[in-house]
Amino acid sequence: MSKQPNDHEASDTDDEGVATYNHAFSLSFAVPKSDHADPYEAWQQEKHKIIFALLQRVSELCRNESEYLSAYDAYDTYEESNMPPILELD
Repeated sequence: MSKQPNDHEASDTDDEGVATYNHAFSLSFAVPKSDHADPYEAWQQEKHKIIFALLQRVSELCRNESEYLSAYDAYDTYEESNMPPILELD
């Protein structure tokens, strides 16, 4: 198989010899009926409204795929082999 121009050199691979990556995304959603003009106050004081709005948005995206790509923003990617090991607590 020929190498494509966008192929990445992998320093670490999964069990099948394929490099794996970790992507970070943000999801756009609105929180209606907030009691606060300042979104940072809402973030601190209206956790239940924010989580409920987030869950509603995720549910909406599961039902309506036409908005799927415009709802997310990718802002970071790294090869998983570059991650520090996760320590397990006893």
